[in-house]
Amino acid sequence: MISEIEFASRHTDSTVIAITEVMATTTTKLTFHLLESEGFDVAIGGNVG
Repeated sequence: MISEIEFASRHTDSTVIAITEVMATTTTKLTFHLLESEGFDVAIGGNVG
């Protein structure tokens, strides 16, 4: 049995950054905007409210 993240990572050549913590939504959004502002092609997946 594997997690959804592990399954998805086996089917992409993209770099995956996984953030897990109590305030993950804030950290995830900050990371997204920082990478996007530097010109990276980024996407967010998961439970981001």
